[in-house]
Amino acid sequence: MYDCLEARLDQMLTPSQPDIKKLQIQLTGFLDKDTPRFCKELWNLCLSAQTSPQGVPKELLEAKKLELIQEKVCWCRLRSWVLLLTFPSLNTRDQRKMHADDGRTSNIVSEI
Repeated sequence: MYDCLEARLDQMLTPSQPDIKKLQIQLTGFLDKDTPRFCKELWNLCLSAQTSPQGVPKELLEAKKLELIQEKVCWCRLRSWVLLLTFPSLNTRDQRKMHADDGRTSNIVSEI
């Protein structure tokens, strides 16, 4: 079902001057009351992609960065818990150091 929508959107956006109003009318049967919001978001993403050097909307790049940051934080926390469960004899000083190391994940934004 989404493949059909994707193919149809590709056809509608291929012309050099896509018509967003025509696109919205054609999608209304499929998206119903969500059509205006979808078209507005799509149009804004298209405009953002035009100004981006990579041709990818800035919003999508930022969302992916945030996803990667959250994934890295999750893995760091998981690693800490696995170490604590594997080596219960770690003293509290070692535990605090491990948690402090996890605190560095807040600086990951600058690394990406």
